[in-house]
Amino acid sequence: METAVLKVITYVLHAADREVTLLCMLDLSATFDTVNHDVLIDHFRQSSIIWGLALSWIKSFLRDQTQSVSIAEQLSTSSILTSGVPHDSVLGPILFLIYCADVIAIAGRHGLGVNSYADNSQLYFHADPGCLV
Repeated sequence: METAVLKVITYVLHAADREVTLLCMLDLSATFDTVNHDVLIDHFRQSSIIWGLALSWIKSFLRDQTQSVSIAEQLSTSSILTSGVPHDSVLGPILFLIYCADVIAIAGRHGLGVNSYADNSQLYFHADPGCLV
């Protein structure tokens, strides 16, 4: 996270003498829970980022995860999860960023600088102060 913050500060400071910087900081909530397993797997298949045995490992990592709720020592029935990546895993943030890669690419194509770390993203744009009048 420190590296992400330093990167954004560096971009802003380098442009401060000659340009105005517009910065949008996004801190998405519950994002890891919204990753649809089927959409992510299809993304891997279509983009050929991961295939074969490695894709099978990712599928087994995501599939057949269950959750239940415990209240006053009473445990609910388990439900199979169709979305979400494990929060406390090394792969969770990476899978989330791959899942959101298209959004980052779209922002980049529209001239926005993008910096992302897990579920925190910064979008920024430098402009000549005269064009804002």
